[in-house]
Amino acid sequence: MYFSPKSKNLYIIGNGFDLYLGLKTSYNDFFKNKNYISIRKDIQNKIDSISLLKSELENENEIDRNFNNSKIGIYNLFLLYLLLEEDNKTVNWNDVEKKILPAAKKIQESLFRIPNMRYYDKTEIRNRIVEKIIDRKSNNKELDFLKELNKFEKEFGNYIAQINNDLFDIGMGTFKDKNIECKVRKIFEVDNNITNIVINFNYTTYLEKMDYISEMTNIHGTFENPIFGIDNTEIGNDREFYYLTKTSRVLFNNTIKEDFKLPNKIEISKICFFGHSLARADYSYFQSIFDYYDIYNSEVKLEFKYYNYIKDKKELTDEEKEERKDEVKSNMHKSVIELMNDYGNTASNKSRGKNLLHKLILENRIKILEVE
Repeated sequence: MYFSPKSKNLYIIGNGFDLYLGLKTSYNDFFKNKNYISIRKDIQNKIDSISLLKSELENENEIDRNFNNSKIGIYNLFLLYLLLEEDNKTVNWNDVEKKILPAAKKIQESLFRIPNMRYYDKTEIRNRIVEKIIDRKSNNKELDFLKELNKFEKEFGNYIAQINNDLFDIGMGTFKDKNIECKVRKIFEVDNNITNIVINFNYTTYLEKMDYISEMTNIHGTFENPIFGIDNTEIGNDREFYYLTKTSRVLFNNTIKEDFKLPNKIEISKICFFGHSLARADYSYFQSIFDYYDIYNSEVKLEFKYYNYIKDKKELTDEEKEERKDEVKSNMHKSVIELMNDYGNTASNKSRGKNLLHKLILENRIKILEVE
């Protein structure tokens, strides 16, 4: 297909992009690197060691004694909240962001909580541990949760910086691992007639060094100033926690580059997603982009690319891999449908909103594509 010199593609990439390149930037990678998994086990063991049917005073003293005698040393309240999770099912970074609002509410409640229980279950023990730390950190019942979140962000940013800075050979102007560049080129169109512009939801900056990428912005900051946040829809009418929304935090931290501009409406050819979970927390961004390009009436194409990471799982047998070969595509298919249907529901013209996905399919303007 021939593209005019003005043709521009907009790429929206998430953590799956870094993982596709083999970078250890996942939530679990970060926790393993910081030894937080063993710390979590230590905390759980100490909770298990506390008898559940004791008087409040005895139990509280034992909680305090166990925690004080441990080598845990965790005084970042958001991190502590993650470590004390009962389900331990946090896997992706969007899962981490889902914990921000509950953590903020839990900490706020703990500041003004008056213990009135005589017996504790394990959930209550976890709550009391958080309260103990809050008691030590708070001053006149004032504690800035955002500062606690900032500590977590800074520690994570330092971790990402090490990975980012070790990727590129500055003297040679290339990646140290040639395989990485080959993979990057599979995602982006490398053509003199095409301008590639990137909205990067990651905190890495190595893509700026690619000559086939003309502009890029790290919408949630780089490893130097990473931010986590929640979607506006999570708080509803509760404006008390608006300061934790991504919208508020992006505005306050000024993370979007001064000179970054979305491609002009008449120049845009394609919007491509890769490595993004399409989590609801980021719907506000996607819907704004879809509005800007008027995807119902325009000719812009949507591509949702995915990599079938199941085939790389060494712990699976060939038979298990074969059984699960369509799992990633099915998940992507579901996420795309949910995103597009949700966007359709925001349309002022409800009939148009309902048939948006059908229209895009008929006009061959939406594709779900596997990357090898």
